Amino acid sequence: MMYAPTELLTVYLEAGERRKVGRLALRKRKILFEYDAAFIASGIEISPIKLPLRAGIFTSPDMVFDGLYGVFNDSLPDGWGRLLLDRTVEKHGVRRGQLNALDRLSYVGRNGMGALSYEPDRSDESGDDVRLALDRLAEESKIMLAGESEDVFEELLKLNGSSAGARPKIVAQVSADKSKIVHGPAQLKRGFEHWIIKFASSQDHRDIGAIEYAYSLMAKAAGVDLPKTHLFHTKKRAYFGAKRFDRRGNERVHMHSLSGLIDADHRNPTLDYDMILRVVLVLTKNVAEVEKAYAWRASMCWRTTATITPRTSHSC
Repeated sequence: MMYAPTELLTVYLEAGERRKVGRLALRKRKILFEYDAAFIASGIEISPIKLPLRAGIFTSPDMVFDGLYGVFNDSLPDGWGRLLLDRTVEKHGVRRGQLNALDRLSYVGRNGMGALSYEPDRSDESGDDVRLALDRLAEESKIMLAGESEDVFEELLKLNGSSAGARPKIVAQVSADKSKIVHGPAQLKRGFEHWIIKFASSQDHRDIGAIEYAYSLMAKAAGVDLPKTHLFHTKKRAYFGAKRFDRRGNERVHMHSLSGLIDADHRNPTLDYDMILRVVLVLTKNVAEVEKAYAWRASMCWRTTATITPRTSHSC
């Protein structure tokens, strides 16, 4: 396919009602952002530290996220999801080096984590009501990581749902009794919930799913507030899953990572406990939330996030 760079994107917030947030533009290799006047009037802060709610053109002062502000970079997949997208576009004749940050956001479209969405939307969301076989998907993930096949790229890209993190994973709908797993991004089926299910990478122990599940149980026993977790068993293996913290039924929840809040590079060791707790205090103005963040961070190595709703802000 012919490559045409994306130079203008409209950003929406889909937490409850759908609101136009503003526009992203690429001009002379710089990414510009401007809030929509009606969104400013709403008083909703999507990124209060680095992107305060006011009129005017914003440009990120650094290139930590390729010129994007952290709140928009949080919509982009990292590691596994980025690899899927790169290999998929290359299959269609587009070199991964050609993609700019706005191109990548357009491929996320309405399927990213959290509640932000982007138009034009190139995500090609699939609404297929298809039962998913975890062992087959795990094997296809291994094949893809080894670069042995092009046949599975697009299917895994759709199932990945632009989730963050480096390990292979899918977003899926899971029935209440955990017996049925179907395609994830579409409208939630009755009796189902949105989940993320992880597969082992080439560096992981064979029983990584059971190990991560055991850690989640220990964290919950210690009083840490976590989403529901489950160990999905097949005849061959067990896979760790967690209920999506950015979904309440079909309602999307705005999320913002700690690294995105303060434009800190999450690929390098740039944060310590003191900085984490200071940010939580500034964001929430609540000492109880600071104590919760300390307990959460001390017991888990997952990415620290904050959820922000139109009315409240708190660490999760």
